[in-house]
Amino acid sequence: MNRVFGAFCLLVLLIPGMTNAAQPDLDSLFTTSVQESRPAVEQGRTGFFEARLTIAPEHYVYQEQTTITAQPVETGDVAGIQFDSPSYPQPKMKQDPFLGEMKAIYDDSVTLRIPFTVASDASLGERHFNIVIKYQGCSPLMCYMPQTRTFPVMLEIQKGTGKPMDVTPAITSVSPTSKPSDGFEFWLSKGYIFTYVLVFLFGILTSMTPCVYPLIPITVTIFGARNTSSKTEAFTLALTYVLGIAFMYSTLGFAAARTGAVFGQIMSNPWVIGAIAAFFVALGASMLGAFELQLPSSWQSRLGQVGGRGYASAFFMGLVAGVVAAPCTGPVLAGILAYVAKEGNAAFGVSLLFVYSLGLGMLFLLIGTFSGLISRLPKSGGWMEGVKSVFGIILFACALYFLKDVAKILRAPLSFSIATYAIAFVMLIAGIVLGAVHLSFHHSSIIHKVRKSAGVFFCVLALYIGFGSLTVVEAGAVNWHTSLEEGLALARAENKPVMIDFYADWCVVCKEIDAKTFTKEQVGNALNRFVTIKVDLTAQTEENERISKEYEIVGLPLIVFQDSKQNRLRDKRIDGFIGPDDFLKHIEDIE
Repeated sequence: MNRVFGAFCLLVLLIPGMTNAAQPDLDSLFTTSVQESRPAVEQGRTGFFEARLTIAPEHYVYQEQTTITAQPVETGDVAGIQFDSPSYPQPKMKQDPFLGEMKAIYDDSVTLRIPFTVASDASLGERHFNIVIKYQGCSPLMCYMPQTRTFPVMLEIQKGTGKPMDVTPAITSVSPTSKPSDGFEFWLSKGYIFTYVLVFLFGILTSMTPCVYPLIPITVTIFGARNTSSKTEAFTLALTYVLGIAFMYSTLGFAAARTGAVFGQIMSNPWVIGAIAAFFVALGASMLGAFELQLPSSWQSRLGQVGGRGYASAFFMGLVAGVVAAPCTGPVLAGILAYVAKEGNAAFGVSLLFVYSLGLGMLFLLIGTFSGLISRLPKSGGWMEGVKSVFGIILFACALYFLKDVAKILRAPLSFSIATYAIAFVMLIAGIVLGAVHLSFHHSSIIHKVRKSAGVFFCVLALYIGFGSLTVVEAGAVNWHTSLEEGLALARAENKPVMIDFYADWCVVCKEIDAKTFTKEQVGNALNRFVTIKVDLTAQTEENERISKEYEIVGLPLIVFQDSKQNRLRDKRIDGFIGPDDFLKHIEDIE
Protein backbone atom coordinates (compact mmCIF):
# COMPACT_ATOMS: atom_id res chain seq x y z
CA MET A 1 0.00 0.00 0.00
CA ASN A 2 2.88 2.36 0.67
CA ARG A 3 3.58 2.38 -3.07
CA VAL A 4 0.05 3.74 -3.66
CA PHE A 5 0.50 6.48 -1.05
CA GLY A 6 4.02 7.25 -2.29
CA ALA A 7 2.89 7.54 -5.90
CA PHE A 8 0.01 9.82 -4.88
CA CYS A 9 2.21 12.11 -2.82
CA LEU A 10 4.85 12.21 -5.55
CA LEU A 11 2.39 13.80 -7.98
CA VAL A 12 3.10 17.23 -6.52
CA LEU A 13 6.88 16.79 -6.58
CA LEU A 14 7.67 15.60 -10.09
CA ILE A 15 9.55 17.91 -12.41
CA PRO A 16 7.53 18.66 -15.55
CA GLY A 17 8.83 16.97 -18.69
CA MET A 18 9.24 18.48 -22.13
CA THR A 19 6.56 18.19 -24.78
CA ASN A 20 6.94 17.52 -28.48
CA ALA A 21 10.45 16.15 -27.94
CA ALA A 22 12.00 13.96 -30.59
CA GLN A 23 11.63 10.25 -29.94
CA PRO A 24 14.90 8.89 -28.48
CA ASP A 25 16.86 6.09 -30.06
CA LEU A 26 16.69 3.39 -27.41
CA ASP A 27 19.39 1.28 -29.07
CA SER A 28 21.84 4.12 -28.52
CA LEU A 29 20.73 4.70 -24.93
CA PHE A 30 20.66 1.01 -23.97
CA THR A 31 23.13 -1.04 -26.00
CA THR A 32 22.98 -4.83 -25.76
CA SER A 33 25.61 -7.24 -27.04
CA VAL A 34 26.03 -11.02 -26.96
CA GLN A 35 28.72 -13.41 -28.13
CA GLU A 36 28.36 -14.14 -31.84
CA SER A 37 31.21 -16.59 -32.28
CA ARG A 38 30.93 -20.28 -31.54
CA PRO A 39 31.96 -21.29 -28.00
CA ALA A 40 33.02 -24.92 -27.66
CA VAL A 41 32.38 -27.01 -24.55
CA GLU A 42 33.36 -30.60 -23.90
CA GLN A 43 30.99 -33.27 -22.67
CA GLY A 44 30.67 -33.23 -18.88
CA ARG A 45 31.86 -29.63 -18.61
CA THR A 46 30.22 -26.34 -17.72
CA GLY A 47 30.08 -23.03 -19.52
CA PHE A 48 27.96 -19.94 -19.81
CA PHE A 49 26.54 -17.45 -22.25
CA GLU A 50 27.19 -13.85 -21.35
CA ALA A 51 25.66 -10.59 -22.45
CA ARG A 52 26.31 -6.97 -21.67
CA LEU A 53 23.87 -4.10 -21.36
CA THR A 54 25.53 -0.68 -21.66
CA ILE A 55 23.46 2.19 -20.32
CA ALA A 56 23.82 5.85 -21.31
CA PRO A 57 24.76 8.45 -18.66
CA GLU A 58 21.89 9.65 -16.43
CA HIS A 59 19.82 6.64 -17.52
CA TYR A 60 19.13 3.37 -15.70
CA VAL A 61 17.19 0.10 -15.92
CA TYR A 62 15.15 -1.65 -13.23
CA GLN A 63 16.77 -4.78 -11.84
CA GLU A 64 13.50 -6.67 -11.40
CA GLN A 65 12.64 -6.18 -15.08
CA THR A 66 16.11 -7.03 -16.40
CA THR A 67 16.25 -10.68 -17.42
CA ILE A 68 18.27 -12.97 -19.68
CA THR A 69 17.07 -16.34 -20.96
CA ALA A 70 18.28 -18.94 -23.43
CA GLN A 71 15.68 -20.40 -25.76
CA PRO A 72 16.49 -23.38 -28.03
CA VAL A 73 15.79 -22.80 -31.71
CA GLU A 74 14.67 -26.41 -32.01
CA THR A 75 13.54 -28.84 -29.33
CA GLY A 76 16.54 -31.10 -29.84
CA ASP A 77 19.01 -28.28 -29.23
CA VAL A 78 18.49 -28.40 -25.48
CA ALA A 79 18.95 -32.19 -25.16
CA GLY A 80 21.86 -32.97 -22.85
CA ILE A 81 22.24 -29.35 -21.70
CA GLN A 82 21.07 -28.17 -18.29
CA PHE A 83 20.71 -24.40 -17.86
CA ASP A 84 21.05 -23.01 -14.33
CA SER A 85 19.53 -19.84 -12.92
CA PRO A 86 20.89 -16.66 -14.56
CA SER A 87 23.55 -14.72 -12.72
CA TYR A 88 22.99 -10.99 -12.13
CA PRO A 89 25.36 -8.47 -10.52
CA GLN A 90 24.56 -6.60 -7.33
CA PRO A 91 22.27 -3.66 -8.14
CA LYS A 92 22.33 -0.15 -6.72
CA MET A 93 19.48 1.36 -4.73
CA LYS A 94 17.91 4.53 -6.11
CA GLN A 95 15.06 6.74 -4.98
CA ASP A 96 12.99 6.37 -8.12
CA PRO A 97 11.08 9.55 -9.05
CA PHE A 98 8.53 7.67 -11.12
CA LEU A 99 7.51 5.08 -8.52
CA GLY A 100 8.21 7.17 -5.42
CA GLU A 101 10.24 4.50 -3.62
CA MET A 102 13.68 2.95 -3.36
CA LYS A 103 14.25 0.65 -6.33
CA ALA A 104 17.05 -1.70 -7.31
CA ILE A 105 18.58 -0.44 -10.57
CA TYR A 106 21.52 -0.89 -12.92
CA ASP A 107 23.39 1.96 -14.56
CA ASP A 108 26.57 2.38 -16.60
CA SER A 109 27.18 -1.24 -17.63
CA VAL A 110 25.78 -4.57 -16.46
CA THR A 111 26.93 -8.09 -17.31
CA LEU A 112 24.35 -10.89 -17.42
CA ARG A 113 25.27 -14.57 -17.48
CA ILE A 114 23.46 -17.89 -18.04
CA PRO A 115 25.52 -20.87 -16.82
CA PHE A 116 24.93 -24.33 -18.22
CA THR A 117 26.20 -27.89 -17.81
CA VAL A 118 26.75 -30.30 -20.71
CA ALA A 119 25.92 -33.92 -19.88
CA SER A 120 28.73 -36.45 -20.24
CA ASP A 121 26.66 -38.38 -22.80
CA ALA A 122 25.37 -35.34 -24.73
CA SER A 123 25.50 -35.80 -28.50
CA LEU A 124 28.30 -33.97 -30.30
CA GLY A 125 27.78 -31.11 -32.70
CA GLU A 126 26.27 -27.66 -32.93
CA ARG A 127 23.35 -26.38 -30.86
CA HIS A 128 21.46 -23.19 -31.68
CA PHE A 129 19.89 -20.86 -29.12
CA ASN A 130 18.33 -17.43 -28.92
CA ILE A 131 19.57 -15.28 -26.06
CA VAL A 132 16.64 -13.06 -25.04
CA ILE A 133 17.32 -9.92 -23.00
CA LYS A 134 14.45 -7.93 -21.49
CA TYR A 135 14.67 -4.62 -19.68
CA GLN A 136 12.86 -1.37 -18.95
CA GLY A 137 14.91 1.81 -18.91
CA CYS A 138 14.32 5.32 -17.68
CA SER A 139 15.72 8.78 -18.28
CA PRO A 140 15.48 11.66 -15.79
CA LEU A 141 12.18 12.73 -17.40
CA MET A 142 10.39 9.54 -18.41
CA CYS A 143 10.39 5.75 -18.35
CA TYR A 144 10.47 3.93 -21.68
CA MET A 145 8.38 0.97 -22.71
CA PRO A 146 9.74 -2.48 -21.73
CA GLN A 147 12.13 -3.72 -24.41
CA THR A 148 13.10 -7.16 -25.70
CA ARG A 149 16.27 -7.93 -27.65
CA THR A 150 17.02 -11.34 -29.19
CA PHE A 151 20.44 -12.63 -30.32
CA PRO A 152 21.13 -15.98 -32.05
CA VAL A 153 24.13 -17.92 -30.71
CA MET A 154 25.72 -21.29 -31.40
CA LEU A 155 27.24 -23.79 -28.98
CA GLU A 156 29.47 -26.62 -30.17
CA ILE A 157 29.67 -29.73 -28.01
CA GLN A 158 32.97 -31.57 -28.33
CA LYS A 159 34.03 -34.99 -27.15
CA GLY A 160 35.15 -35.03 -23.52
CA THR A 161 38.85 -35.60 -22.85
CA GLY A 162 38.63 -35.96 -19.08
CA LYS A 163 41.10 -33.10 -18.63
CA PRO A 164 40.30 -29.77 -17.01
CA MET A 165 39.27 -27.23 -19.59
CA ASP A 166 38.73 -23.49 -19.34
CA VAL A 167 35.60 -22.36 -21.09
CA THR A 168 36.05 -19.02 -22.83
CA PRO A 169 33.10 -16.82 -21.96
CA ALA A 170 31.14 -15.05 -24.63
CA ILE A 171 32.37 -11.72 -23.28
CA THR A 172 35.18 -11.31 -20.78
CA SER A 173 33.42 -10.79 -17.48
CA VAL A 174 34.37 -7.90 -15.26
CA SER A 175 33.27 -8.37 -11.66
CA PRO A 176 30.69 -5.65 -11.04
CA THR A 177 32.00 -3.10 -8.62
CA SER A 178 29.70 -2.23 -5.78
CA LYS A 179 30.13 1.38 -4.77
CA PRO A 180 27.75 2.94 -2.24
CA SER A 181 24.56 4.19 -3.82
CA ASP A 182 23.51 7.80 -3.46
CA GLY A 183 21.40 8.69 -0.46
CA PHE A 184 20.46 5.68 1.64
CA GLU A 185 23.63 3.58 1.38
CA PHE A 186 25.79 6.71 1.70
CA TRP A 187 24.46 7.26 5.23
CA LEU A 188 24.70 3.57 6.06
CA SER A 189 28.41 3.67 5.24
CA LYS A 190 29.24 6.15 8.03
CA GLY A 191 30.20 3.52 10.62
CA TYR A 192 28.59 0.72 12.63
CA ILE A 193 27.30 2.77 15.58
CA PHE A 194 25.89 5.45 13.32
CA THR A 195 24.39 2.73 11.12
CA TYR A 196 22.57 1.02 14.01
CA VAL A 197 21.16 4.34 15.25
CA LEU A 198 20.10 5.37 11.75
CA VAL A 199 18.43 2.04 11.00
CA PHE A 200 16.58 2.18 14.33
CA LEU A 201 15.24 5.63 13.41
CA PHE A 202 14.27 4.33 9.97
CA GLY A 203 12.23 1.64 11.73
CA ILE A 204 10.41 4.24 13.84
CA LEU A 205 9.67 6.36 10.77
CA THR A 206 8.40 3.30 8.89
CA SER A 207 5.95 2.59 11.73
CA MET A 208 4.39 6.01 11.09
CA THR A 209 3.44 5.27 7.49
CA PRO A 210 -0.30 4.95 6.74
CA CYS A 211 -0.20 1.27 5.81
CA VAL A 212 0.89 0.37 9.36
CA TYR A 213 -2.34 1.75 10.80
CA PRO A 214 -4.35 -1.48 10.25
CA LEU A 215 -2.04 -3.18 12.76
CA ILE A 216 -3.06 -0.76 15.52
CA PRO A 217 -6.53 -2.28 16.14
CA ILE A 218 -5.00 -5.74 15.85
CA THR A 219 -2.46 -4.88 18.55
CA VAL A 220 -5.12 -3.38 20.80
CA THR A 221 -7.30 -6.45 20.23
CA ILE A 222 -4.51 -8.89 21.12
CA PHE A 223 -3.50 -7.20 24.37
CA GLY A 224 -6.84 -5.77 25.38
CA ALA A 225 -8.24 -9.28 25.73
CA ARG A 226 -5.48 -10.50 28.09
CA ASN A 227 -5.68 -10.64 31.86
CA THR A 228 -2.63 -8.55 32.65
CA SER A 229 -2.32 -7.64 36.28
CA SER A 230 0.13 -4.75 35.92
CA LYS A 231 1.86 -2.44 33.49
CA THR A 232 4.99 -4.56 33.89
CA GLU A 233 3.22 -7.68 32.67
CA ALA A 234 1.57 -5.73 29.85
CA PHE A 235 4.98 -4.35 28.87
CA THR A 236 6.64 -7.79 28.80
CA LEU A 237 3.80 -9.18 26.67
CA ALA A 238 4.10 -6.26 24.26
CA LEU A 239 7.89 -6.70 24.17
CA THR A 240 7.40 -10.37 23.28
CA TYR A 241 5.08 -9.28 20.48
CA VAL A 242 7.73 -6.88 19.16
CA LEU A 243 10.40 -9.58 19.40
CA GLY A 244 8.20 -11.74 17.19
CA ILE A 245 8.24 -8.97 14.59
CA ALA A 246 12.01 -8.66 14.96
CA PHE A 247 12.53 -12.40 14.60
CA MET A 248 10.45 -12.44 11.42
CA TYR A 249 12.50 -9.71 9.76
CA SER A 250 15.83 -11.02 10.98
CA THR A 251 15.08 -14.45 9.53
CA LEU A 252 13.45 -13.46 6.27
CA GLY A 253 15.80 -10.53 5.81
CA PHE A 254 18.82 -12.82 6.20
CA ALA A 255 17.38 -15.19 3.59
CA ALA A 256 16.65 -12.27 1.26
CA ALA A 257 20.20 -10.96 1.64
CA ARG A 258 21.69 -14.37 0.86
CA THR A 259 19.50 -14.96 -2.20
CA GLY A 260 19.48 -11.41 -3.53
CA ALA A 261 15.70 -11.22 -3.20
CA VAL A 262 13.89 -8.29 -1.60
CA PHE A 263 11.19 -9.18 0.90
CA GLY A 264 9.07 -6.19 -0.06
CA GLN A 265 8.76 -7.45 -3.65
CA ILE A 266 7.01 -10.58 -2.39
CA MET A 267 4.21 -8.41 -1.08
CA SER A 268 3.20 -7.38 -4.60
CA ASN A 269 2.08 -10.96 -5.26
CA PRO A 270 -1.75 -11.09 -5.44
CA TRP A 271 -1.81 -14.39 -3.51
CA VAL A 272 0.16 -12.86 -0.65
CA ILE A 273 -2.08 -9.78 -0.60
CA GLY A 274 -5.12 -12.08 -0.61
CA ALA A 275 -3.74 -14.03 2.35
CA ILE A 276 -3.21 -10.81 4.31
CA ALA A 277 -6.75 -9.67 3.50
CA ALA A 278 -8.07 -13.06 4.65
CA PHE A 279 -6.16 -12.61 7.90
CA PHE A 280 -7.90 -9.26 8.44
CA VAL A 281 -11.30 -10.81 7.68
CA ALA A 282 -10.67 -13.62 10.17
CA LEU A 283 -9.68 -11.18 12.90
CA GLY A 284 -12.67 -8.97 12.10
CA ALA A 285 -15.06 -11.91 12.27
CA SER A 286 -13.54 -12.89 15.59
CA MET A 287 -14.14 -9.38 16.94
CA LEU A 288 -17.79 -9.64 15.92
CA GLY A 289 -18.18 -12.91 17.81
CA ALA A 290 -18.09 -15.41 14.94
CA PHE A 291 -15.43 -17.49 16.73
CA GLU A 292 -12.56 -17.19 19.18
CA LEU A 293 -9.00 -17.12 17.83
CA GLN A 294 -6.73 -19.25 19.98
CA LEU A 295 -4.07 -21.93 19.62
CA PRO A 296 -5.13 -25.59 19.89
CA SER A 297 -5.25 -26.86 23.47
CA SER A 298 -2.36 -29.29 22.87
CA TRP A 299 -0.19 -26.40 21.66
CA GLN A 300 -1.24 -24.26 24.60
CA SER A 301 -0.19 -26.88 27.14
CA ARG A 302 3.21 -27.33 25.52
CA LEU A 303 3.82 -23.62 25.09
CA GLY A 304 2.79 -23.05 28.67
CA GLN A 305 5.90 -24.92 29.74
CA VAL A 306 8.14 -22.31 28.08
CA GLY A 307 6.68 -19.08 29.38
CA GLY A 308 2.93 -19.36 29.34
CA ARG A 309 0.29 -19.21 26.70
CA GLY A 310 0.23 -15.42 26.73
CA TYR A 311 3.88 -14.95 25.82
CA ALA A 312 3.99 -17.68 23.20
CA SER A 313 0.80 -16.42 21.60
CA ALA A 314 2.07 -12.83 21.64
CA PHE A 315 5.31 -13.93 19.97
CA PHE A 316 3.36 -15.83 17.29
CA MET A 317 1.12 -12.83 16.62
CA GLY A 318 4.28 -10.74 16.30
CA LEU A 319 5.48 -13.07 13.55
CA VAL A 320 2.19 -12.57 11.73
CA ALA A 321 2.29 -8.80 12.26
CA GLY A 322 5.76 -8.73 10.66
CA VAL A 323 4.30 -10.18 7.46
CA VAL A 324 1.29 -7.86 7.50
CA ALA A 325 3.56 -4.81 7.90
CA ALA A 326 5.80 -5.92 5.01
CA PRO A 327 4.30 -3.59 2.35
CA CYS A 328 5.39 -0.62 4.48
CA THR A 329 8.96 -1.86 4.85
CA GLY A 330 9.77 -2.66 1.21
CA PRO A 331 11.70 0.50 0.20
CA VAL A 332 13.76 0.87 3.39
CA LEU A 333 14.31 -2.87 3.76
CA ALA A 334 15.56 -3.05 0.17
CA GLY A 335 18.22 -0.45 0.93
CA ILE A 336 19.30 -2.24 4.12
CA LEU A 337 19.54 -5.59 2.33
CA ALA A 338 21.60 -4.08 -0.49
CA TYR A 339 24.02 -2.68 2.10
CA VAL A 340 24.17 -6.01 3.98
CA ALA A 341 24.84 -7.91 0.76
CA LYS A 342 27.69 -5.54 -0.05
CA GLU A 343 29.23 -5.99 3.42
CA GLY A 344 28.99 -9.78 3.15
CA ASN A 345 28.70 -10.21 6.94
CA ALA A 346 25.72 -12.39 7.83
CA ALA A 347 25.92 -11.74 11.59
CA PHE A 348 26.04 -8.00 11.03
CA GLY A 349 23.14 -8.29 8.60
CA VAL A 350 20.94 -10.15 11.07
CA SER A 351 21.75 -7.69 13.88
CA LEU A 352 21.06 -4.72 11.62
CA LEU A 353 17.68 -6.08 10.59
CA PHE A 354 16.92 -6.88 14.23
CA VAL A 355 17.58 -3.26 15.25
CA TYR A 356 15.44 -2.01 12.36
CA SER A 357 12.62 -4.29 13.52
CA LEU A 358 12.88 -2.94 17.07
CA GLY A 359 12.45 0.57 15.70
CA LEU A 360 9.45 -0.59 13.70
CA GLY A 361 7.99 -2.18 16.83
CA MET A 362 8.30 0.80 19.19
CA LEU A 363 4.81 2.00 18.28
CA PHE A 364 3.35 -1.43 19.00
CA LEU A 365 5.31 -1.67 22.26
CA LEU A 366 3.58 1.47 23.53
CA ILE A 367 0.17 0.41 22.24
CA GLY A 368 0.52 -3.10 23.61
CA THR A 369 1.65 -1.87 27.02
CA PHE A 370 -1.35 0.38 27.57
CA SER A 371 -3.85 -1.76 25.66
CA GLY A 372 -3.04 -4.54 28.10
CA LEU A 373 -4.70 -2.50 30.84
CA ILE A 374 -8.03 -2.63 29.04
CA SER A 375 -8.68 -6.00 30.64
CA ARG A 376 -8.82 -4.23 34.03
CA LEU A 377 -11.83 -2.17 32.99
CA PRO A 378 -15.31 -3.37 34.02
CA LYS A 379 -16.54 -6.15 31.74
CA SER A 380 -20.24 -5.78 32.53
CA GLY A 381 -22.55 -4.06 30.07
CA GLY A 382 -22.43 -3.78 26.31
CA TRP A 383 -19.62 -1.26 25.99
CA MET A 384 -16.98 -3.96 25.46
CA GLU A 385 -19.11 -5.49 22.70
CA GLY A 386 -19.23 -2.08 21.06
CA VAL A 387 -15.45 -1.68 21.22
CA LYS A 388 -14.95 -5.09 19.62
CA SER A 389 -17.48 -4.19 16.92
CA VAL A 390 -15.55 -1.01 16.08
CA PHE A 391 -12.33 -3.03 15.74
CA GLY A 392 -14.08 -5.65 13.61
CA ILE A 393 -15.44 -3.00 11.23
CA ILE A 394 -11.99 -1.41 10.90
CA LEU A 395 -10.41 -4.79 10.14
CA PHE A 396 -12.98 -5.56 7.43
CA ALA A 397 -12.36 -2.16 5.85
CA CYS A 398 -8.62 -2.82 5.96
CA ALA A 399 -9.14 -6.11 4.11
CA LEU A 400 -10.92 -4.27 1.29
CA TYR A 401 -8.18 -1.63 1.28
CA PHE A 402 -5.50 -4.28 0.77
CA LEU A 403 -7.47 -5.98 -2.00
CA LYS A 404 -8.21 -2.85 -4.02
CA ASP A 405 -4.81 -2.99 -5.73
CA VAL A 406 -5.42 -6.51 -7.09
CA ALA A 407 -9.20 -6.38 -7.64
CA LYS A 408 -10.10 -3.51 -9.96
CA ILE A 409 -13.81 -3.77 -9.14
CA LEU A 410 -13.04 -2.52 -5.63
CA ARG A 411 -11.65 0.70 -7.07
CA ALA A 412 -14.91 1.54 -8.83
CA PRO A 413 -16.62 3.33 -5.89
CA LEU A 414 -13.50 5.32 -4.99
CA SER A 415 -13.48 8.95 -6.03
CA PHE A 416 -11.75 11.99 -4.54
CA SER A 417 -14.81 14.25 -4.50
CA ILE A 418 -17.18 15.98 -2.09
CA ALA A 419 -20.07 13.81 -3.28
CA THR A 420 -18.17 10.62 -2.49
CA TYR A 421 -17.35 11.75 1.03
CA ALA A 422 -20.91 12.89 1.58
CA ILE A 423 -22.18 9.44 0.58
CA ALA A 424 -19.60 7.76 2.83
CA PHE A 425 -20.63 9.95 5.76
CA VAL A 426 -24.33 9.16 5.25
CA MET A 427 -23.53 5.44 5.04
CA LEU A 428 -21.51 5.63 8.26
CA ILE A 429 -24.33 7.37 10.14
CA ALA A 430 -26.87 4.90 8.73
CA GLY A 431 -24.71 1.97 9.79
CA ILE A 432 -24.35 3.28 13.34
CA VAL A 433 -28.10 3.98 13.62
CA LEU A 434 -28.91 0.48 12.34
CA GLY A 435 -26.80 -1.01 15.11
CA ALA A 436 -23.31 -1.66 13.78
CA VAL A 437 -21.81 -0.81 17.17
CA HIS A 438 -24.41 -1.10 19.92
CA LEU A 439 -26.25 -4.24 18.77
CA SER A 440 -24.86 -7.76 19.12
CA PHE A 441 -24.95 -10.88 16.97
CA HIS A 442 -25.43 -12.85 20.20
CA HIS A 443 -28.96 -11.44 20.57
CA SER A 444 -31.67 -14.03 19.98
CA SER A 445 -33.79 -11.69 17.83
CA ILE A 446 -33.44 -12.17 14.07
CA ILE A 447 -34.26 -8.50 13.53
CA HIS A 448 -31.34 -7.50 15.75
CA LYS A 449 -28.97 -9.71 13.75
CA VAL A 450 -30.23 -8.33 10.42
CA ARG A 451 -29.85 -4.76 11.66
CA LYS A 452 -26.38 -5.52 12.99
CA SER A 453 -25.35 -7.10 9.68
CA ALA A 454 -26.68 -4.19 7.63
CA GLY A 455 -25.05 -1.69 9.98
CA VAL A 456 -21.66 -3.41 9.79
CA PHE A 457 -21.96 -3.57 5.99
CA PHE A 458 -22.64 0.16 5.65
CA CYS A 459 -19.93 1.14 8.12
CA VAL A 460 -17.31 -1.03 6.42
CA LEU A 461 -18.14 0.46 3.03
CA ALA A 462 -18.14 3.98 4.50
CA LEU A 463 -14.67 3.58 6.02
CA TYR A 464 -13.27 1.88 2.92
CA ILE A 465 -14.66 4.49 0.52
CA GLY A 466 -13.68 7.37 2.79
CA PHE A 467 -10.06 6.39 3.34
CA GLY A 468 -9.60 4.56 0.03
CA SER A 469 -10.61 7.64 -1.93
CA LEU A 470 -7.64 9.53 -0.48
CA THR A 471 -5.37 7.52 -2.80
CA VAL A 472 -7.43 7.98 -5.97
CA VAL A 473 -6.63 10.41 -8.71
CA GLU A 474 -9.84 11.98 -9.95
CA ALA A 475 -10.41 11.39 -13.65
CA GLY A 476 -12.06 14.77 -14.21
CA ALA A 477 -14.79 15.65 -16.67
CA VAL A 478 -13.23 13.96 -19.71
CA ASN A 479 -15.41 11.27 -21.26
CA TRP A 480 -12.86 8.55 -21.98
CA HIS A 481 -13.26 5.65 -24.39
CA THR A 482 -11.13 2.63 -23.46
CA SER A 483 -11.27 0.84 -26.83
CA LEU A 484 -8.94 2.28 -29.45
CA GLU A 485 -10.83 0.74 -32.38
CA GLU A 486 -14.27 1.83 -31.15
CA GLY A 487 -13.03 5.33 -30.40
CA LEU A 488 -11.50 5.75 -33.86
CA ALA A 489 -14.65 4.38 -35.50
CA LEU A 490 -16.77 6.87 -33.57
CA ALA A 491 -14.49 9.73 -34.64
CA ARG A 492 -14.82 8.73 -38.30
CA ALA A 493 -18.59 8.46 -38.01
CA GLU A 494 -18.96 11.86 -36.33
CA ASN A 495 -16.09 13.63 -38.15
CA LYS A 496 -14.44 14.60 -34.87
CA PRO A 497 -10.76 15.06 -34.02
CA VAL A 498 -9.18 12.46 -31.76
CA MET A 499 -6.99 12.59 -28.66
CA ILE A 500 -5.35 9.31 -27.61
CA ASP A 501 -3.79 9.20 -24.13
CA PHE A 502 -1.41 6.23 -23.76
CA TYR A 503 -0.63 5.32 -20.15
CA ALA A 504 0.55 2.50 -17.86
CA ASP A 505 0.18 1.79 -14.16
CA TRP A 506 3.91 2.41 -13.63
CA CYS A 507 3.76 5.83 -15.33
CA VAL A 508 3.49 8.34 -12.48
CA VAL A 509 3.74 11.31 -14.87
CA CYS A 510 0.60 9.96 -16.56
CA LYS A 511 -1.15 10.14 -13.20
CA GLU A 512 0.20 13.65 -12.72
CA ILE A 513 -1.40 14.76 -15.99
CA ASP A 514 -4.67 13.11 -14.91
CA ALA A 515 -4.56 14.90 -11.56
CA LYS A 516 -3.41 18.34 -12.62
CA THR A 517 -4.67 18.75 -16.18
CA PHE A 518 -7.59 16.48 -17.06
CA THR A 519 -9.41 17.28 -13.81
CA LYS A 520 -9.83 20.94 -14.81
CA GLU A 521 -13.33 21.85 -15.93
CA GLN A 522 -12.08 24.11 -18.74
CA VAL A 523 -9.98 21.26 -20.12
CA GLY A 524 -12.96 18.92 -20.01
CA ASN A 525 -15.11 21.47 -21.83
CA ALA A 526 -12.43 22.02 -24.51
CA LEU A 527 -12.18 18.26 -25.11
CA ASN A 528 -15.93 17.86 -25.66
CA ARG A 529 -15.37 18.37 -29.38
CA PHE A 530 -12.82 15.52 -29.42
CA VAL A 531 -13.22 11.78 -29.18
CA THR A 532 -10.95 11.08 -26.22
CA ILE A 533 -9.40 7.61 -25.93
CA LYS A 534 -7.36 6.19 -23.04
CA VAL A 535 -5.19 3.17 -23.91
CA ASP A 536 -3.67 1.03 -21.14
CA LEU A 537 -0.22 -0.26 -22.12
CA THR A 538 0.66 -1.77 -18.75
CA ALA A 539 0.48 -5.40 -19.88
CA GLN A 540 3.07 -6.68 -22.36
CA THR A 541 0.65 -8.26 -24.82
CA GLU A 542 0.90 -8.75 -28.57
CA GLU A 543 -1.86 -6.19 -29.09
CA ASN A 544 -0.01 -3.59 -27.02
CA GLU A 545 3.22 -4.34 -28.89
CA ARG A 546 1.37 -3.79 -32.17
CA ILE A 547 -0.04 -0.47 -30.92
CA SER A 548 3.39 0.62 -29.68
CA LYS A 549 4.93 -0.03 -33.10
CA GLU A 550 2.07 1.63 -34.98
CA TYR A 551 2.28 4.81 -32.89
CA GLU A 552 6.07 4.66 -32.47
CA ILE A 553 5.82 4.60 -28.67
CA VAL A 554 9.14 4.31 -26.84
CA GLY A 555 8.11 5.86 -23.51
CA LEU A 556 5.22 7.21 -21.52
CA PRO A 557 3.39 9.50 -21.09
CA LEU A 558 2.37 10.00 -24.69
CA ILE A 559 -0.65 11.86 -26.06
CA VAL A 560 -1.38 11.65 -29.80
CA PHE A 561 -3.83 13.78 -31.82
CA GLN A 562 -5.64 13.24 -35.10
CA ASP A 563 -7.69 15.84 -36.94
CA SER A 564 -11.29 15.35 -38.04
CA LYS A 565 -10.05 13.83 -41.31
CA GLN A 566 -8.13 11.23 -39.27
CA ASN A 567 -4.73 12.57 -40.22
CA ARG A 568 -2.21 11.92 -37.47
CA LEU A 569 -0.72 15.23 -36.27
CA ARG A 570 2.91 14.37 -35.52
CA ASP A 571 3.79 17.91 -34.50
CA LYS A 572 1.13 17.77 -31.78
CA ARG A 573 2.51 14.74 -29.93
CA ILE A 574 2.95 15.28 -26.19
CA ASP A 575 5.49 13.02 -24.48
CA GLY A 576 5.84 14.64 -21.07
CA PHE A 577 3.91 16.56 -18.47
CA ILE A 578 1.81 19.50 -19.67
CA GLY A 579 -0.23 21.83 -17.48
CA PRO A 580 -3.84 22.84 -18.15
CA ASP A 581 -3.06 26.30 -19.60
CA ASP A 582 -0.41 25.00 -22.00
CA PHE A 583 -2.67 22.09 -22.93
CA LEU A 584 -5.54 24.41 -23.88
CA LYS A 585 -3.20 26.43 -26.11
CA HIS A 586 -1.84 23.22 -27.59
CA ILE A 587 -5.21 21.95 -28.81
CA GLU A 588 -6.94 25.21 -29.78
CA ASP A 589 -6.00 24.97 -33.48
CA ILE A 590 -6.81 21.27 -33.94
CA GLU A 591 -9.88 20.82 -36.10
